[in-house]
Amino acid sequence: MIIIIIFIIIFFLCIFKCSSEYFSNIKQQKCCLIQKRLSKDNKFKYIYTPLTGSYCNYNNLSSNNEELYFDGFNNWNNDNDCKETSNLLGSCRHINKECVEFVKKNVCDKVKTMIWTPNISCNNNIYIK
Repeated sequence: MIIIIIFIIIFFLCIFKCSSEYFSNIKQQKCCLIQKRLSKDNKFKYIYTPLTGSYCNYNNLSSNNEELYFDGFNNWNNDNDCKETSNLLGSCRHINKECVEFVKKNVCDKVKTMIWTPNISCNNNIYIK
């Protein structure tokens, strides 16, 4: 009987320890909120905002014009990439047919017929010579 009680205590200690480690990692998590906004000169551009902790939650996104990139995933580094000057993200288009927002160039280059344009939204016109 005592052995069963000891196993139960060990089991509960393991559960509480594991769950507290999980939630402590969430509190330290870093991400970058990228928003597509219309600027004063009527051009769409990306706005980068570094976030941490509970703000890094997809449930907080309010529209399709927002995306979260997490520090450490898909070679994303908040310290270097979450800046207006990074030019890492853009739109990937197949001329006049389809367009995908918030895409890195190396992802777009995998499809030969797609064209990547940095810091230009799918809402902006592009001109091809």
